[in-house]
Amino acid sequence: MRETANHRCGNRLCVRPEHLYVGTQKANVEDAIKDSTHVSLQRRLETHCVNRHEFTEKNTYITKSGTRTFRRCQALAQQRYRERLRRERIATH
Repeated sequence: MRETANHRCGNRLCVRPEHLYVGTQKANVEDAIKDSTHVSLQRRLETHCVNRHEFTEKNTYITKSGTRTFRRCQALAQQRYRERLRRERIATH
């Protein structure tokens, strides 16, 4: 199992040697969950998407990986993606 530099203080940007220890990635994730600093735990507490739409059961889409997105934001992203593909097809012909 590969060893990583883990942070006792929970600050991923910290470089103070006394705040670092060598451990496994599993131990690092367990520490983050215990300290409530793990990203997935923080995202579960969010009440709004990045575009400030409130997450509700009716308007929230949960992806296969478990992330949440506002249904309208997801639809707009898909529309932009399809439009970009269409423009690329036109440009190559």
